[in-house]
Amino acid sequence: MEKIEEGKEEENQEKIFDYDSLQEEITYILDTLPRSEAFDDNSMRISIFHTMLKNCELVIKFTKEYPNTPLSCQVKTRSLPLRLVEIIKKGADKKLQELAEEGKYQVLRIYDYYNELLEHNNLIPAWKEVQKAKKLLDPEKDSMKLFQKAGKVKYIIQEEDLRLALLVGIPPDYPLVPLEVTILKNNKEGTGTNINPRLLEIFSSHIQDLVRRYHLGYDGLESDLNEGKIGAEATKKVEAPLMTYEEMQYDIDFLRKQKDMKEEIGDYKKRKKYRRMIRKEAEKELEKLELEEKRIQELQANNKQARPCLVELVQFVIDKLVRYFPNAICEICGEELLSKKKKKSLTPEIAYCLHWFHSGCIEEVCNNPPFDPDCPVEGCGNKLGNKDNKTDKASVKTREKIYSQSEARKADADEIDNLFDF
Repeated sequence: MEKIEEGKEEENQEKIFDYDSLQEEITYILDTLPRSEAFDDNSMRISIFHTMLKNCELVIKFTKEYPNTPLSCQVKTRSLPLRLVEIIKKGADKKLQELAEEGKYQVLRIYDYYNELLEHNNLIPAWKEVQKAKKLLDPEKDSMKLFQKAGKVKYIIQEEDLRLALLVGIPPDYPLVPLEVTILKNNKEGTGTNINPRLLEIFSSHIQDLVRRYHLGYDGLESDLNEGKIGAEATKKVEAPLMTYEEMQYDIDFLRKQKDMKEEIGDYKKRKKYRRMIRKEAEKELEKLELEEKRIQELQANNKQARPCLVELVQFVIDKLVRYFPNAICEICGEELLSKKKKKSLTPEIAYCLHWFHSGCIEEVCNNPPFDPDCPVEGCGNKLGNKDNKTDKASVKTREKIYSQSEARKADADEIDNLFDF
C-alpha cells in the first residue's frame, strides 16, 4: 500500500512540473516560489537564499521553441566562488539539454537543481581554500576526503611512521566563526593518528592555538598576542564573500511589499496584481532574511578581525609538524628534537619564527647575554623567542635585570665563601 501511495505521489509531483503553456508555468512559479519575478512573457528571475554565504539569483530567458529547446539560465551571485558556479552551471546546462530533448518544462526542475546543491553543500564558505589546501598534499603519502553535507574535511598526513589524521569542520559562517579541528584517534584500519600521547598533546595545542590566533586577526603563531601587534593585512576588516546589504535590503523591501498587498485585493485589478506578487511562504522568507541580516551584522561587529586559515592550517601541519619531526634536531644543542629522555627541558617547543627547539634550550639562550639572541637556524634572521621568552624590549630588559640580580647574588655568595676560606 505504501509503495502504491509513493508511486502516486511521484506521479503527482511529475504533473506539477508539466503545464499546458509557458504562461501557465510562469504563473505557477510566481504563486509557488518566494522572491520570483516575471519581467515579461519571455524572462523571469528567481532568487535562492540559504545564508549570506550561500545565495544566488537565476535570470531565466525562454526561447521561441521552449520547452523543446533549453531555456537560458544565467547565475548571478556575489557569495559563490566563480569556479564553483562554472562547475554547477555545466551540470545544469546538461540537465536542461536532457529536459529539452524530452520536451519537458524546465524552470522548477532547474530551480530544484540549484537549490539542492546550495542547501546540501556546506563546504561552500571555504570552497576556494579546500582547493588550495588539496594542492599541498602529497598524493603518495596523504589523503583528503570531503563530507559536503556535514561541512567537514578529513586529512590524513603521513611521513615515515608518523601519521596525523585531522577532521576539520567548516562552520556556516566561516571565517567569522573559527574552524573546528579534531585530531582523530587511531583505529583498526590504521587510518587514524599514531603519534605518542606526549607529542600529540604538543601538536593539538599548537593547532588549536593557530586557529585561535587567526580568528583574532593575528599572523598564526608568528606574533605574540600579548604584544598587541597585528599584521598589516589583519587590521583590515574581513570582507567575507557575502551578498551586499543593498541586495538583502532589496529582497526585504520586496517581501514587505508582498505582505502589505494582502490588504489590497478588493477588486479584480488588485487581485490580478496580488496574484503576480504574492508568494507562498513570503512572510517566512521575510522573517528569515531579517533575522539573517541581524545575525550577520552582530557576527561581523564581534569578529571583524577574523581571518580565514584552512590553507595555513594544512601548511603548518605538513611543514612544521608531520614532515618535520621524524628527522628533526634542536639547532641549539644539536640533539634529536624528539628525545627519548623524559625531561621537561627536552620537550619540543616552537619559537615565534616557527622553528622548533627544546624548551630548555630556548630558556637557556634567552636568559643569558645578549638576552635577545637571533634564531640559530641558517637564513632565518628573526629574534629567538617564544611565549615564555618574549622578544619585545620590556621582556628583554626584564631578563637582563633578573640575570644581573642573580649574578650579584652569586658574587656576594663567592665573597662570603672567600671570607671564610671555603
